Amino acid sequence: MGRKVDRRGKTQTNRGRRSGTKTIPAPIGGLNGKDGLANMPETDAYQLDNWFPGTATVKARGGNTEFATEIGGPVRTLYTFDGGNDVQLLAFGDGNIFDISLGGVAAGALDTGRNVDIAIIEQFSNAGGQRAVIVTGADPPCMYDGAAITDLVITGLPAIQDLLTYVFSFKGRLYFAYEEILGFYYLAVGAIQGAVDFFDLSQIARKGGYVMALGSFSYDAGSGPGEYFLIVTSNGEYIVYEGYDPDNAANWGLVGRYNGPPPIGRNCLIDTTELIILTLDGAIPFSAMRKDEGASDDDAITEKLGRLLTDLNVNADTHGWQGLLYPRGGALIINVPASDTEAGHYYQYVQNTKTKSWGRYTNWDALCFVVFNRRLYFGTFDGRVMLADEGQNDDGAEITLNAKQAYNYMEDGRGSGSMNKQFHFAKVLM
Repeated sequence: MGRKVDRRGKTQTNRGRRSGTKTIPAPIGGLNGKDGLANMPETDAYQLDNWFPGTATVKARGGNTEFATEIGGPVRTLYTFDGGNDVQLLAFGDGNIFDISLGGVAAGALDTGRNVDIAIIEQFSNAGGQRAVIVTGADPPCMYDGAAITDLVITGLPAIQDLLTYVFSFKGRLYFAYEEILGFYYLAVGAIQGAVDFFDLSQIARKGGYVMALGSFSYDAGSGPGEYFLIVTSNGEYIVYEGYDPDNAANWGLVGRYNGPPPIGRNCLIDTTELIILTLDGAIPFSAMRKDEGASDDDAITEKLGRLLTDLNVNADTHGWQGLLYPRGGALIINVPASDTEAGHYYQYVQNTKTKSWGRYTNWDALCFVVFNRRLYFGTFDGRVMLADEGQNDDGAEITLNAKQAYNYMEDGRGSGSMNKQFHFAKVLM
């Protein structure tokens, strides 16, 4: 500060200019598509492509490299079969099923001549061993025992068994959804084929539609006596039963019927430490739907993504919507079509499971994902399976990273937020 005397002999005080430094943190708060720029925390970003937000820094995602080739058509389903002694990776494409566990050129198809490559698969154990039960809604149901695919024979259905669209095992019994029917079918305990019985939901469900998916949840994130059976309808009703025998009213009862946003596709259930449902309002924990007031947009784990995710609902009928946990990467991945065609682009919204912050991955045009031997794989439209999150390039191409952080008023703790500022130097730490 300096002092001077004016014409009247009075002393004036001149305040000198102040300088200081301001550290701008990395966007560890992740992607924010909900808040306006003026209100967005400085640790957030309104674009965060191919960065993974950590606890103190953000890091570039890994690349991808070719793992399996020549499947012949779009790879729409990948599945990990764990038979105990051997873990195998199955790929569905061009009407064929391949074991691609060793990678390389796909050869010696396990099954051929299939109508649909989009499959719902459930692993089931009985006296015969471990089996993967497969339905598509357009092919005979079949099973894989670790060596061969065998067609199943399921009777007692209203029409051909090919129209079974979903399979789920619950307390030692297989349950099925059938095309556009508001109810479910189930086999005897331990049975993998044979005659089914029908459980009608037309007097329970009030919004109509049909059964989209079947699942289970537990209040303690486990399974056992406290595990409940969940029916998801196409119109957004979530119906819960408890018990183990739909034939016996003494041990099968309605727990509740909950309304929520409609689910997206048959791969709408995301099994993490709690059950999450992929809906038109985002990915919502089922625990939020069971609240007295019901679920709202704020309950979605994707709530912070805002319109970045929900604007893509126009592509809800395009194959590829999927959520999965990727423990090795510490991430929850939600795969989303960015266009109305499988030949278009796909995004992955990726959440750090510790910090709950989001990023967006681009240039992985994945029709489906799977975790196999703890590593991440995806299927492509051109008939390949890629090993993901490995290396430093995308199949030989450079990875382009983009980040646009929130606006920053450069507050210094001394009330300088509204002052004009002039910047002289900047140093970027990478």
